[in-house]
Amino acid sequence: MGGRQPQRTGRRPVSFLAFPRLRLDRRPHRLGSWRLTGEDEARILEPHHLTVRAWTTSTEPISELPADLETTTARWIDIASPDTTAVSLLRDQFHLGSLSVEHLLQPARMPKLDVLPDGGAVAILFVLQLEEGDEPRIHATPVGFLIRARFLLTLHRGPIAFIERRLQDALHDPTANGIRLAALAIDALVDEHLAVTLRSAELAEELEEQLDPDNELESLTTLERLIVLRRDLLAVRRLGVAQQEVIRRLARLFPDEAATLEDVITNQREAIETATAVCDYIDGAIEAYRLRREARTEIGIRRLTVLASLFGVVSIVMGLWGVNFVGIPGSESRWGWFVFVGALLALLALSIWYVRRRGLW
Repeated sequence: MGGRQPQRTGRRPVSFLAFPRLRLDRRPHRLGSWRLTGEDEARILEPHHLTVRAWTTSTEPISELPADLETTTARWIDIASPDTTAVSLLRDQFHLGSLSVEHLLQPARMPKLDVLPDGGAVAILFVLQLEEGDEPRIHATPVGFLIRARFLLTLHRGPIAFIERRLQDALHDPTANGIRLAALAIDALVDEHLAVTLRSAELAEELEEQLDPDNELESLTTLERLIVLRRDLLAVRRLGVAQQEVIRRLARLFPDEAATLEDVITNQREAIETATAVCDYIDGAIEAYRLRREARTEIGIRRLTVLASLFGVVSIVMGLWGVNFVGIPGSESRWGWFVFVGALLALLALSIWYVRRRGLW
């Protein structure tokens, strides 16, 4: 397809539509993933064959899509890692316009919704993935939805195991149509948003415990990680606000699933509020660390000032005693040096007593 020569692997050739329930190989680099920090990290897709899966309400395998999708028994069709070979499939088989095809295949920055003339819709929503480790990061990967009354089509470049589990259970219901499956898939997607933000809160607490003014080198590294996590959460909040509006429009477009989508909107709002709360927590942790560091610095400066004051008086007396003049009192006495040292020690002890009484040390 697309002028490409298939590789010879010794296996029997299959059509572009793979057998049902064919699991994808998870790619280590998560093709198509985008960081939320505004960095341009579009990854170049390696040449690969288009993978299409289809599920029905029965156990009958589907080897190809019919020309008229209104007669298909497929309820959920999934296209994983779509490339340019999917253009003709979407245009010819699903009868989509060029703008809808572009929205489904091009990496998106924000959620969007296009209403189709036949009453269906094309929606671009985002799934969140939390990358834990030394530097926690949140990635957002777009998932395209083609919602029609008879079936649901999804396109994605990242893993959507949680959507698969939700829809696999729903497909046991023979009355489930494309709109119902879309509502359940969006519900699973937004539930993942809330799980990611809650886990981010736990990671923020763990990082906050590592901030120690006595270990500035490690604290600076931890501080950078907190700032990066906060930046990702701010992007999650912006993304969630736009996605909430898209889901609200879907609820108005499909009133039969309005109750389910209203619950999804509530969950999305909770995810937004959680992200906001975690950002506020990180701000407070950074401010508390700054205050502790300033207090530690102030204590050090105060102690240096006290030491300078203590030894300043002693230095003045020693300087006066050591000037090169004759006839300095006590310089000719055998007990003069002992009296001088005793006077210095007594002056130093008096200064220390005064400093401790005033609480300056």
